[in-house]
Amino acid sequence: MTSMHIWWEDCYVDEILSLMRERHVRYPENYDSTDRILDLNFYSNFKLRYDKMSEEATTVGGRSFTPLINEFEWDKDMINYVRGIRPYPGGMD
Repeated sequence: MTSMHIWWEDCYVDEILSLMRERHVRYPENYDSTDRILDLNFYSNFKLRYDKMSEEATTVGGRSFTPLINEFEWDKDMINYVRGIRPYPGGMD
C-alpha cells in the first residue's frame, strides 16, 4: 500500500488516516487509548494555530514562545474530536 517512491496525494492520506481512526474509535478494546490517529483536518487546524503563535514569538516586541505555549488552549470541538466524540474538528466535513 505504501512505497518510498510514491508521494501520496492529501486526499489518499486523509482517507487512510480516517479509516484507521474509525477502527480505533469503533474497537477501543483492541487499541491503546493513549495512541490517537488524527486526520489532516486536525493537522491543518493545529498548524494554523502554531503558525500564529510562531509569528507572534518571532515578531520584534512580541512575546516569547514559552508563555504563548503555556496559555495555549484547545477549543471544545477539537478536544471532543480527539476523544472520538465528534467526527470532524469544528464541524468540518
